[in-house]
Amino acid sequence: MTSPNKIQIPYFTLDTKKLKQNYVELSETCKKYLKNFQIAYSVKTNSLPEVIKTLEKEKFPSTMMLTGKI
Repeated sequence: MTSPNKIQIPYFTLDTKKLKQNYVELSETCKKYLKNFQIAYSVKTNSLPEVIKTLEKEKFPSTMMLTGKI
């Protein structure tokens, strides 16, 4: 339990190695069962710069809405 005077700030940790590993595992599983598929990441849903950099570096497909918001 925290003190009523302490402010709790939500956060999460991004593990880029795990992101890459999960993508590869998902892709390999899809290849086993699907003939035609594409895995894409929704940038509009989560536009964290480090996620986008990792996806671009690894050449993972992503979808973007070009609205000038990013």
